[in-house]
Amino acid sequence: MSNLKFTLAILIFLSPAKSSHAFAGDPPENRYVKVALALADSSLSPGGHGDILITLTPADGIYINAEPTPEFSIDSGGVAITVGKVQMKTDRDAKVAPGKPMVQEFAIAPKTLPGVHSVMGTFTYYYCSDSEGWCMRYRQAVALTVIVKN
Repeated sequence: MSNLKFTLAILIFLSPAKSSHAFAGDPPENRYVKVALALADSSLSPGGHGDILITLTPADGIYINAEPTPEFSIDSGGVAITVGKVQMKTDRDAKVAPGKPMVQEFAIAPKTLPGVHSVMGTFTYYYCSDSEGWCMRYRQAVALTVIVKN
């Protein structure tokens, strides 16, 4: 194989997918709800706690159901674990307040070595349409980067 073909093959293999946090078998992007995920502080110490901020922005006519409660799970890998449940603001109809960040506390494992680590998991929520009378569950793949410092 020529050097050019070999280089091209390597570049294609290493190219990121359309979504930086897409995993094989993930559902397609949710056209009804935009999801924004961020860490309140991306630099933590071993054993330290942080918050994942989750902002859901539903399309017109769509709302996020507060029951069943949205859930955040972190894949096992030893870097981090969730602490408690997702905290959110709701209205009297058990709907999540649109555009208001939900918060999931997490902790860095005490024996995690300093450096850059990926925290991967799944955020599951239910979204509904009053006008069409349906609700759907959606599982959002999550990949966040945390810096573990001394």
